[in-house]
Amino acid sequence: MDTDPNNHDPISRLSQIDVTQLPPDGGDAFNRLIFEKSPYLLQHAENPLDWYPWGEEAFERARREDKPVFLSIGYSTCHWCHVMAHESFEDPEVAEVLKRHFICIKVDREERPDIDDTYMTVCQMLTGSGGWPLTLLLSPDGKPFFAATYLPKRSRGGAMGLIELAQRVADLWHSDRKRITEAGEQIHQSLLHLDQGEGSEATLEPRYLEAARSHFARVYDTQHGDFGRAPKFPTAHNLSLLLRIGRRFDDTKARDMALHTLKRMRMARLSGEVELEERGERLLGRLLPMAEQNPQAFGQLLIALDYALGPRQEVVICVPEPDAGPQEMLAVLRRKLRPGTLVLLQRSDNAENNQPLDPIRDKHVVDGNPTAWVCRDQSCREPVTSVEALGQILDG
Repeated sequence: MDTDPNNHDPISRLSQIDVTQLPPDGGDAFNRLIFEKSPYLLQHAENPLDWYPWGEEAFERARREDKPVFLSIGYSTCHWCHVMAHESFEDPEVAEVLKRHFICIKVDREERPDIDDTYMTVCQMLTGSGGWPLTLLLSPDGKPFFAATYLPKRSRGGAMGLIELAQRVADLWHSDRKRITEAGEQIHQSLLHLDQGEGSEATLEPRYLEAARSHFARVYDTQHGDFGRAPKFPTAHNLSLLLRIGRRFDDTKARDMALHTLKRMRMARLSGEVELEERGERLLGRLLPMAEQNPQAFGQLLIALDYALGPRQEVVICVPEPDAGPQEMLAVLRRKLRPGTLVLLQRSDNAENNQPLDPIRDKHVVDGNPTAWVCRDQSCREPVTSVEALGQILDG
């Protein structure tokens, strides 16, 4: 039986190696990360890739060999960082492709938050989202021209694989360098404008917010919530922006995009459906660690968690006839709806449902008119049949 704990703890094992006996490139068993102190970088010290830590040595070699730079940023507790490491960075085929066409740099975002912040900004500018592992391609002078997060080894599900990407960029590097150079220069200029605070005193015109809203709408996942394809990394600032756009422009679509996935957790508790409950738990599992890893987003994360776990308000509108429309009441709700509110419509044709949701149970039409029931923390107000009375309750 193996009782040596170091055999099960690669960081402890690697930390005990006498690196003074190793050549500058780490030798046959290691790469240059073996000389680093970061636990995350040491996790990659035995990868077959010729990793460099961040520094002038890597960029000098890139210029000398006229190769682009492959930059990967992550941290030791990042799940998808480990997935990509196992799928690609530990794979000899991937290592061969990357070593042939790129100079590879690995960065621990917890050790170099300045580098992470700069290139995360690039990723958000180019893709509208961000996350880790953060994957970038740079020119030898450090100008980024491509950004992404997790990439599979090979293309699947509409997502380009790392091997295909590397080969495609290698071809462009030799056949259409001007295209890559122009893209890098445009991104570089955009970063300079951000650093200089250019336009900080200008008015935030509605067209910019409308453009942001349109972008999110194009990549919105109507089935599972959030944006883009899996794996997804919830970004609190995006949700906060959509909530603000929804309130400023009375835009229910923007608000719904932000609250859709969180509402799933509400419905899971109301319906008891295991699938919905599991989806909600997965979302919480992503949000909770982010509060520690992204302190700048802590306020928005608290808002999201408060919505998911805190007190709620339910509005049930009972309609007397199947074809009767409570449009006036719904219009009031759109104007006054707040985060944490669940709206349910009860029509006469489904009022006899054998297993109604708890908020609908025992709710009924009053005097043959569309009727609104407003409940907070399982305590319901007297039902109302006028839009004026409903507006007063919602304002209370």
